[in-house]
Amino acid sequence: MSRVGYLDAWCDHCVKGVQVSRVSVPEGMRFTPFGEREEDDVPNYTTVN
Repeated sequence: MSRVGYLDAWCDHCVKGVQVSRVSVPEGMRFTPFGEREEDDVPNYTTVN
């Protein structure tokens, strides 16, 4: 299984965030494989630059 994917980071207070592609997930770090993400795992945040 590849440990490369997307990183979603957001603020729970203002619900704004960023998505970074092609990040390496370190061993031991929890992650969700592609296609297994539940709808409530990531909020519908507003992307900022």
